[in-house]
Amino acid sequence: NGTPATTGGQLAAATYYLQVTASPAQTSVEQKIYQVGSGTVTTGSTGSISITLPTLTGFVFNVYIGTSTSPTNLAVSASGPSTGPLAGMATQLASGSTVVLTGVGAAQTPPAAPATGVTVFPTYFFGTDAYGQVLLDNVQYHYLRDADKSDPMNQTRVVSWKMMYGTIILNNAYMARVESGSAFSPGYTAGTATE
Repeated sequence: NGTPATTGGQLAAATYYLQVTASPAQTSVEQKIYQVGSGTVTTGSTGSISITLPTLTGFVFNVYIGTSTSPTNLAVSASGPSTGPLAGMATQLASGSTVVLTGVGAAQTPPAAPATGVTVFPTYFFGTDAYGQVLLDNVQYHYLRDADKSDPMNQTRVVSWKMMYGTIILNNAYMARVESGSAFSPGYTAGTATE
């Protein structure tokens, strides 16, 4: 839950529900979904809410806001990006920072929060013809056949190859993401499993 103030924003008098999500800074894919707060009451017509984000090294945060227990908007905050399509929104926020939410921003629904103590593991399925690939350049192989300055006895085998191809989605209906829940939680550091 946040701490309300009667000034500093554009929030009308109401009860606002906040939800925080965390993403690894390198991928921006929301991986940690926190439960929706119990509600923060603002008064007046220029209200704002300050919230302190969790401390997680390597993660950035989004804050969602709404007047129902299922927020469907990003909050507005000067702490968010200053350029791009989400400029001024409460997204890409620094770990452990205290941010001031000044309004209801762009419509964006957060991922559903799992039950407390449950870790969700995504699995992806790709059916035949879900995507296609085009070969842009034939495979090129390179290897050392004879002795050279770095290997005068010709005992080292070095082989390399490269190729270029493009990939395109052909049919979204042939792809699925399935989420499984477990009470067993692996350790994660910035989105990488540490098991």
